[in-house]
Amino acid sequence: DKLVLEFRRVLFRSQYLSSGVLVPTAVSTTGTDGLGSRTVTDISAGGYEYGSVYYGHSCAVASGDAFCWGSNIEFEVNPVRNDSDDGVDGGYYNYPVRMSSTLPSGQIIQIGAGYDFSCALATGNRVWCWGWNHWGQLGDGTFTNRRYPTPLATAGTPVAGKPIERLMAST
Repeated sequence: DKLVLEFRRVLFRSQYLSSGVLVPTAVSTTGTDGLGSRTVTDISAGGYEYGSVYYGHSCAVASGDAFCWGSNIEFEVNPVRNDSDDGVDGGYYNYPVRMSSTLPSGQIIQIGAGYDFSCALATGNRVWCWGWNHWGQLGDGTFTNRRYPTPLATAGTPVAGKPIERLMAST
C-alpha cells in the first residue's frame, strides 16, 4: 500500500488586478542560489489572503534540491530573515532560495507549499516540514513553529514504514 500525505492548514508571486483577479508575475531564476540551468521536476504554491493582502510563497524541486520564494512571514521560504522587503517577520524573497542545508542535497523528489509552511519528500521515504505549525500540520508531534526543516515523526503512527506516493500541502 502506498500513501498520499496531505499537509493542511501561487508557481509565481501573484498580484491582484483592480478587478480582483489574481495574476502571476515573473520571478527571477538567478538570485543568490538561483535555479539557473537546473531542471525543475516539481512545483507547488500556497498562501492565504488577510484583509486585502495576499501572502503567498512557492517552492520547486530543481535537480533534486528544494527552492522556495515569496512571502517568508513564518520562515516557510528561508530560515534567514530578508530585511529588503517591508521588515515584517521574515520578509519577502522575489527569487528562488535553496532551502536549508538540513535537507539532503540532490535527493528531494517532491515539494509542497501550504499556508505559511512547506514540506519536502526525499528519496528513502523521508519527509521534512518547516514554517508555521499552529495546528500541528508539520507532523513533528508538536505545535512549535520551525525555521529549519524538521523530520516528520512517523514512529507509532499509521504512516510508519509505508511508502509515500505523493506529498501535498494546502491552505
